[in-house]
Amino acid sequence: MRFARILKITLALLVIGLTGGPTVIAQMSPLDLVLQEAKQRRAAEDRARRRAAQKPRAVVSAPRRTAPATVIVRDTPEKPKVDPSTFILVLGDSFGEQLANGLDEAFADEPEIAVNRRTRPESGLTRVDYYDWPKTVRDILASDQKISFVVIQLGANDRQPIRDETNQPYEPTTDRWREIYSQRVDAMLQGFAEKHIPVFWVGMPPMQSPRYSTEMMTLNDVLRAASQKAGAKFIDIWEPFVDSENKFSPYGPDLTGQTSKLRANDGVHFTKAGARKEAHFVELELRRLIENRPASTVIAIPAETSPIEKLPLELQPGGIDRAIDRMVMGLPEPVGIPGLQVKPAAGPILSLNKAATSPGGALASLRDARVESDALVLIERVYREGRVGDAKPGRADDFRWPR
Repeated sequence: MRFARILKITLALLVIGLTGGPTVIAQMSPLDLVLQEAKQRRAAEDRARRRAAQKPRAVVSAPRRTAPATVIVRDTPEKPKVDPSTFILVLGDSFGEQLANGLDEAFADEPEIAVNRRTRPESGLTRVDYYDWPKTVRDILASDQKISFVVIQLGANDRQPIRDETNQPYEPTTDRWREIYSQRVDAMLQGFAEKHIPVFWVGMPPMQSPRYSTEMMTLNDVLRAASQKAGAKFIDIWEPFVDSENKFSPYGPDLTGQTSKLRANDGVHFTKAGARKEAHFVELELRRLIENRPASTVIAIPAETSPIEKLPLELQPGGIDRAIDRMVMGLPEPVGIPGLQVKPAAGPILSLNKAATSPGGALASLRDARVESDALVLIERVYREGRVGDAKPGRADDFRWPR
């Protein structure tokens, strides 16, 4: 009965607490305190649960992986674009075309030098009805093309009769043929001379055919005389492409000094290495003129004197040392004290792989580079002619009996 009474009282208190009844009780039993704490704890949990239900959950998404930016790595840095200031014009036949290729390679690392070309492989000076070179030169000079230097190589197709104004033919190498040919060379160079444009006329190389080679040698004599008379410089390339007996040789030293094939299989034209070697002799002359050209006029404007320079020399930074140098300058050296020799910071630069050149700058031929001596003569006699010299008594090759 007592337990039932306690339970009723507890339930009554619980109902009063839940319904908002009086909360102030004069005296509370321990059970009432426990029930009140449980009620408060349950109410706090309900409030926290309601707040959690009302607050939206933040959606956490994984970061998106992006591909790394493409990085371009270049072997050599890009050079700034440079406008050409020197213009080389190459005229000629198929040999002129190969010469232009060699000059392109020679000046490939110098964007300020431009190599332009106007070539016609089958052309020459004997057949003006097929291609008129003097007229072509006049048209070029009448245009707005920039020209600093002119390089010409013609003549490979001129082994044929030439006709005068009356259409009378003349056989090659005759006196009249030479006269007409020289006049056409002069007509081709006259326009450049009037414009004061330097011209280089490159001679023809030796050919594999002996007859063709002889005709080219005769043509070189005509070209040399006619071009020099017209004010052009004749560049002879015959010797660098012959052997020790002055005969055609398809092989020879290239610019690196290595023996390479310099002439094509037709026995007429050059290989790439041969064209580059031919262009080397023209390159030397062009560089000599390019480097010696007068520079543009530069006017020096005097700078304003700084306040420090207006001070006495002794008060300027380092002025005491300069004052002492002025005082001792010009005094004679003390007797008995040897003068000190100032050594240069570095000696002359010597290339270990550069091709041998003569004092004039041209490539040295095999005959010039070889030093004649008794030992070399003996070696050449053994390896080229197969002749062994006489044995000396007592030497290892003396097989005479008895000793």
